[in-house]
Amino acid sequence: MRRNHSKLLLDLTRNGMSMYQIAEQIGVHFTTIYEWRRGHHKPNEQNRAKLNKFYKEYWEEQEEMNTQAQTTNENETVVYLDSRLVAEMADKKHKDLLRDIKQYNSYLQSAILRPTDFWVEDTYIGQNGKTLPCYQISKKGCEFIQHKMTGQKGAIFTAKYINAFHDMGERQALLQPQQPTDDLGYLKSKMLDLHNSASTLEELHEGLHQINNVLIALHNPMVTLVPPKD
Repeated sequence: MRRNHSKLLLDLTRNGMSMYQIAEQIGVHFTTIYEWRRGHHKPNEQNRAKLNKFYKEYWEEQEEMNTQAQTTNENETVVYLDSRLVAEMADKKHKDLLRDIKQYNSYLQSAILRPTDFWVEDTYIGQNGKTLPCYQISKKGCEFIQHKMTGQKGAIFTAKYINAFHDMGERQALLQPQQPTDDLGYLKSKMLDLHNSASTLEELHEGLHQINNVLIALHNPMVTLVPPKD
């Protein structure tokens, strides 16, 4: 199937390839690429074949890089910000941010890129009780949005979202299980485990009894520990 050369060039340039780079790969002058891009001239069969080959190899490489990045990050927790909060940080109406993201999605999808690398669709319940659309936006998504902003407004938005993700990262770090390095650290970790797992008074009582036994044993190894009474 013959693909439109102007469409191929548009996809490449939208994804960061300059006409100089494309021309170098195909072996023509960059002004030739410019004329093809504008539709003033068409490549001959030989150059069309080179363009198709380069386009195919470029996207295969991009797909491989995306797969490698996904494999590298599959065990990492992705943190998101609600698009309503992002809109507030960007000093923008939420409906306008939703409109912008919808437009960005069309750009990304036309270039065979995944919008979910930047944001995922979500909903919330509005004050009128209706279900309304929003997005959960990752740090990469905020960086994407920031690149569309300039001057003081862009700088303020950057500072706000960096602080927000930094604060969320610190809170997540506090929730991560850590290997205790001393008796106090061990007891603290047991208390945290009990806080997160106990769902009844009986479970809480049993857990506190076990922690108390550990505390006694740490201070007096000769003490015989007994199970809690029913």
